[in-house]
Amino acid sequence: MLLLAVPKKKRLLLLLKRLLLKRLLLHLLLKRLLHLLLKRLPLLLLKRLPRLLLKRLPRLL
Repeated sequence: MLLLAVPKKKRLLLLLKRLLLKRLLLHLLLKRLLHLLLKRLPLLLLKRLPRLLLKRLPRLL
């Protein structure tokens, strides 16, 4: 274990850095996923919207 040779404070800093990196990567991944979703969501909505409208139109009319 390389971490055991490192003093406690440095070890904590390394762990923090790793956590932050993981968080950053997750954040970027989520951002990308959201971006893709936002790109494709309008298409999905356009496909599904007519059905929803047809279901709700009788109520509205």
